[in-house]
Amino acid sequence: MLGTVAVRVRWRMVSRRTRKSKHGLILLNTSNIKTTIERYKKASSDSSNMTSITEINAQHYQQESAKLRQQIQMLQNSNRHLMGDSLSALSVKELKQLENRLERGITRIRSKKHEMLLAEIEYLQKKVLNHIYICMIKRIYMCVYIYIQCLFSLSVLILQMLHHHLHYGKSSFIICFTGD
Repeated sequence: MLGTVAVRVRWRMVSRRTRKSKHGLILLNTSNIKTTIERYKKASSDSSNMTSITEINAQHYQQESAKLRQQIQMLQNSNRHLMGDSLSALSVKELKQLENRLERGITRIRSKKHEMLLAEIEYLQKKVLNHIYICMIKRIYMCVYIYIQCLFSLSVLILQMLHHHLHYGKSSFIICFTGD
């Protein structure tokens, strides 16, 4: 029988090929009823599968949560042992392992501290040498400045004496330069 049949179904099960009527009924093409029923059955089974998937997910998260709680507990115990607390529950072998672990840790800490101290010493030595270098350069500049001033003063004095000699006649003066 070709044509249409009015069927009341849930809105979420409506196919793309269907049309909605004004009265809340779905008008279905009779040739598509079988596919619609199959889709409805599949959706119904999917919703029950969704429930089982949700339960499986919940179980998975519960197991994961239990594992994480156990890991947290183990880490807290390990931390207490490293701090020297709750040691009475440990065997001699476990205490020896803990001691070895702590000694390796202390060795790494001391090595890192030594490395950092050497780097700091090297930095400070460079800083001191740089300061000494700057002070020496300043002193050299000061000495050169004083030397230049002395030369200038001497040249002014010589010029004054020459000027005096040329204007007033022969005076006896001796200028002696020694280059020791």
